[in-house]
Amino acid sequence: MCTCASLLSEIFSSLLQLQLQEMLHLQEGALLEGTVCKIFPFGAQVRIGETNRSGLLHMSNITRSRVSSVGDLLAVDEKVKVLVVQSKFPDKISLSIADLESEPGLFLSNKEKVLSEAEDMAKSKQSCIDASPLLKGRERGSYKEIFSQSNGTEKIIHKN
Repeated sequence: MCTCASLLSEIFSSLLQLQLQEMLHLQEGALLEGTVCKIFPFGAQVRIGETNRSGLLHMSNITRSRVSSVGDLLAVDEKVKVLVVQSKFPDKISLSIADLESEPGLFLSNKEKVLSEAEDMAKSKQSCIDASPLLKGRERGSYKEIFSQSNGTEKIIHKN
């Protein structure tokens, strides 16, 4: 009887650890690899890694340029790198490629460059988020850019 209880406790503990690891993996600012599994008029559903979880890549988060048709930029089964903009565990995950662009509209002209620079851009975005005391306790995904001003203060540009 004792061994069954300890075995169940161990299994429960392992499952809890896996859930916590998955939650941490989907923190805002995390860079993920995914596969486009569905195209909508307003964006794309991206399956995250080899999991059964997916997130929404809204058309406004594909590139910082105007997007007329999501289907012109992305295809079903296409591999992409995305940044987690907002994650309301377990089923609301907002993703972005636009935040990985080194210059506005680069995804339209050079997808490969955006995907190859993704890791560096994600680190840069994460360091801005981590370094800003203005964002503590606020919803980080609602801000587009953070700029340090010459007078020592920071200016936040909100997403539209």
